[in-house]
Amino acid sequence: MRGLYEITPEVAAEAEKAEKAEMEPEDIYARPRHGIPAGGEFVDQRPAGEVMHQGVITCLERTTVDEVARSMVENHIHAVVVVDAQGYAVGVVSQTDMVMARQGRAPADVAHLTAVDIMTPDLITCTLAASVSDVITTMTRHRIHRLVVVQEEGEHLRPVGVISMTDIIRQMMGYANPAAPRDPA
Repeated sequence: MRGLYEITPEVAAEAEKAEKAEMEPEDIYARPRHGIPAGGEFVDQRPAGEVMHQGVITCLERTTVDEVARSMVENHIHAVVVVDAQGYAVGVVSQTDMVMARQGRAPADVAHLTAVDIMTPDLITCTLAASVSDVITTMTRHRIHRLVVVQEEGEHLRPVGVISMTDIIRQMMGYANPAAPRDPA
């Protein structure tokens, strides 16, 4: 016999389906999860500049794919920001971009490719002043793991840091000091 307030998996699935149907698609990623408090003191209003990695490892648009891969491995990072000759961000090359560039190609075919050939050009960024809460919302909506933190200079974006989900988790766990283990980009 089921209790008056017992929720079966079927009932829970129907309720979630009905709830999603009432929401705009982008709201699905911003809404709180069941059982997790939302709002109030749980909203992190600290600026991204307090949580991000200072500095950014970059490459130029003309940098070869081999050089980008070497930079990732040597620096223990998962993405490299692509900049133009003036140092403004124009894209990002992630591990996924690297793997996709190699997919179905012989090594010789990849050798001539450059960062601009394989980068993701639609760079999703945040400013130094963006709240950590807004950063989390942006990353979850776009299903990405890191944002390039930029300083806006007119219409241009100068990369100044990177903030990742791992950075945020480490902050939540209390690893706020610079000596704590971190996940670079």
